[in-house]
Amino acid sequence: MAKYVVQEYVTNYNRYSMNVFYNVVVNDRQKLTLGGSFQKQESEYYREVTDLLGADYYVNLNQYVDVENPSETSVQQNDLNNPNQVIRVGDKYGYEYTAHIKKYTLWGQTIWNYQHFDIMLGLNINSTSMYRDGKLRNGVYPNDSYGKSKVFTYPEAGLKGGLTYKLNGRNYFFGNGLFETRAPYFDNLFLSPKTNNRTVQADNEFITSFEGGYKLKAPKVKAQITGYYTQYIDETETYHFFDEQFHTFVNYSLTGLDKRHEGIEAALDVSLGRGFSSYAVVSVGQHFYTSRPSALVTQDSKDTVLAENETIYLDNVRLSSGPQKAYSLGLNYRSPRFWFLNISLNVFDGIYYEASFTRRQAQSLDMVDAGSAKWNEILEQKQADDGYSLDISGGWSWKIDNDFKSVKRPAFLVVNIGVTNLTNNQDIVTRATEPLRFDFQDKNVDKFAPRITYAFGRTYFVNITLRMN
Repeated sequence: MAKYVVQEYVTNYNRYSMNVFYNVVVNDRQKLTLGGSFQKQESEYYREVTDLLGADYYVNLNQYVDVENPSETSVQQNDLNNPNQVIRVGDKYGYEYTAHIKKYTLWGQTIWNYQHFDIMLGLNINSTSMYRDGKLRNGVYPNDSYGKSKVFTYPEAGLKGGLTYKLNGRNYFFGNGLFETRAPYFDNLFLSPKTNNRTVQADNEFITSFEGGYKLKAPKVKAQITGYYTQYIDETETYHFFDEQFHTFVNYSLTGLDKRHEGIEAALDVSLGRGFSSYAVVSVGQHFYTSRPSALVTQDSKDTVLAENETIYLDNVRLSSGPQKAYSLGLNYRSPRFWFLNISLNVFDGIYYEASFTRRQAQSLDMVDAGSAKWNEILEQKQADDGYSLDISGGWSWKIDNDFKSVKRPAFLVVNIGVTNLTNNQDIVTRATEPLRFDFQDKNVDKFAPRITYAFGRTYFVNITLRMN
């Protein structure tokens, strides 16, 4: 019997969708579009043995289960319907379930076009339903793991609108707004879908978003500046990890999670003549939490609630959603002989480590003097170093039928070549995450290392396309 095996986590998706829309020209100034859609997804999740490491078989038992009474061996069974099941290479074991999700949508959008104004108004009404179908009867949750769970249905709605003022043919001022509700994701609703059907109390999240700005469309200059503000209210997120405080694997669900994205984006494109043009792009934003969510902590290997209504102090902590500041400067050349060349310099800043909520709960600061160096060290959110990349690309197109009269149809050969990160900068941080494990005893923030993902170094691409019309 194998004690250790090599395994694969397998996910099989089956998606079905249907979309219908109908366009109506109401009059010379108004157009109306009506539509509907249906989406269905069945996602199968299971674990599979790929190598027994020299052994003959494996037994489908939970090695990590918390057993209070050694005589109660049933809790160790991953599948009570097949106790002590013998597993060999290619067999499923541990967990197996299917996530079923359906979404129905009805929507409509109308646009009015006037000499100096364009007006847009849209509405959508949705219904999202989901349930879990467990294929194994887990020994820890014998009555709440096998078969179909309750079906959870969330009605959703959204309203959007936009207004554009056309001062003349070159100068435009615009504003757009959105309000919608959105159902929680399946993986955030279910506490531990690998083992049971139990869920967290999750409601629709509310999204409010506004943007406004100015756009210039001149023969040699194109420019745009946009300010944006988006607020997410009452999100739910669920995590699974080993908790150092409880010394066990836990399911950690956050509810009442609010986030805000705000900032300014600007772009400028200038024609320099003789085939040359240049562009500049600037994006400066702030993305951060705006609430103190509540945490529900449950043990994964035992039917136990470890903590509930635990306050997590995340307000004003930055989100790890990529660089919050980005700058790009580029130069283009287009030849009358149908080839082009582009070179761009990109700079990234404001890449924050994804905050650990276990470090930002009351227990993490027990016996630590407020305002002390250790206090600030625990609460400090690290920021990755700035990054940059230099990219270059070019291409050429050839109209084949111009040179070969025997080719009776228009035919094009297009070649595109590029080098990304030309300087082979391998220090660009794309994502950094504080460890969810925390040293509650000694308060050593460096006991567990953060996870850091870096961008690729120098990469190349070549695309060759033959197109015949």
